[in-house]
Amino acid sequence: GYPNPLVLGDDGCFYGTTYLGGTNNHGTFFKISTNGLFTGLYSFTGQHDGSSPAVQLACGGDGNFYGTTLWSDGFSSGVIFKITPGGVPTTLYSFPADVFVSSLSGLLAGSNGLFYGTTSDGGDYSAGSVFCVSSNGLFTNLYSFTGGIDGGSPYTSLVWGNDGNLYGAIFRLSVNALPAGPAVQTVPQSGGNFAFTWTATPGQTYQVQYKTNLNQLSWSNLGASTKAAATTLNATDSITNLQRFYRIQLSP
Repeated sequence: GYPNPLVLGDDGCFYGTTYLGGTNNHGTFFKISTNGLFTGLYSFTGQHDGSSPAVQLACGGDGNFYGTTLWSDGFSSGVIFKITPGGVPTTLYSFPADVFVSSLSGLLAGSNGLFYGTTSDGGDYSAGSVFCVSSNGLFTNLYSFTGGIDGGSPYTSLVWGNDGNLYGAIFRLSVNALPAGPAVQTVPQSGGNFAFTWTATPGQTYQVQYKTNLNQLSWSNLGASTKAAATTLNATDSITNLQRFYRIQLSP
């Protein structure tokens, strides 16, 4: 039945799902002990409980398991479910018919009791989304990918960073959506200062930085970053500085 990776339960047994198989051939939920005792706990029906779980389960702090299915016959394109160690399921959320749960992305448990995941399409721009869901089924769309500079169609699992943020990878990126890099146009001198002007993309943010020696590892900011409202930006610096090397950085 195409088994998915196992997770360790509080009772010392391992729990998992299969993509197919079971009474209805829509996938199963099972456990297996360390000495090989296998127990089938639930067969998905393909109705409101979904069909074809395709990723590893997430363990909840309540002792239950949480996961997603790819399909659901006639009701949605997939569901988020909770299932007890005894095999009693609860459907927490049903995705709209035109939204697909990322096929390789399981749920990620947060220390706040919420579960985080992605969809490979849907969202405000039909390019995928990041969401969270509570153990009682409260669903929140956290971010909608645009398919532009932020990419789109996330297909892999999220991971927690040491900074408390979520990290993941995307399947597609529209190169045409990337803003052009800044190009310096003029560097005139006036009144003890020189000013340089560069090309800009409206809506993008730029930061001028400098070094006094190219062997230095780090750059220093020259003033604050600036968000472009037109197709050019400019900055000034004093010519009394003995030597400086400059760069203009396009900020994320």
